[in-house]
Amino acid sequence: GYFAGGTSTSTTTAAHRIVFSSGVTSANTDSNISTARRYLVGVSDGATYGYFAGGDTSTPQTTVDRIVFSTSVTSANTDSTLVEAKRYLGGMSDGITNGYFSGGNSGGSTKSTQKIVFSTSVTSASTDSDLGVNTNHPSGSSDGATYGYMAGGDTGGNSVIANRMTFSTAVFA
Repeated sequence: GYFAGGTSTSTTTAAHRIVFSSGVTSANTDSNISTARRYLVGVSDGATYGYFAGGDTSTPQTTVDRIVFSTSVTSANTDSTLVEAKRYLGGMSDGITNGYFSGGNSGGSTKSTQKIVFSTSVTSASTDSDLGVNTNHPSGSSDGATYGYMAGGDTGGNSVIANRMTFSTAVFA
């Protein structure tokens, strides 16, 4: 597994890798992201690639970096560039076909969703997949097959809203 980017007080390109069998985490400079930023999110196809999307340098960003799991090398991937610059976004994937970057802030909170197709690494707007309300900092999770969730975050106060996506339709409810 990989972690990259900064903290709430600073930006960085640093990446760390965790070895699941041992639980040991260490710095991995081959996996550093292309630009120093914070408030980004990651998704993965579960086998070949992972993606670190969006974030903040002092404004929302469109940058997406792709990590190749077989080499642990990360680089900017212009095919995956976000359509809308975002920070504080949530991410989830079906683990095979598509990943989703939802909510966040693009100058104000947003409910928009962008979908990445893993076979092409191309990201596009997915208005059918928009969240029900504008949400900063949603947390994403999925079963990797049927359903994905974007829940919580900030909708002007702490949110108790959960949005469920059925992956076969890519629609949140």
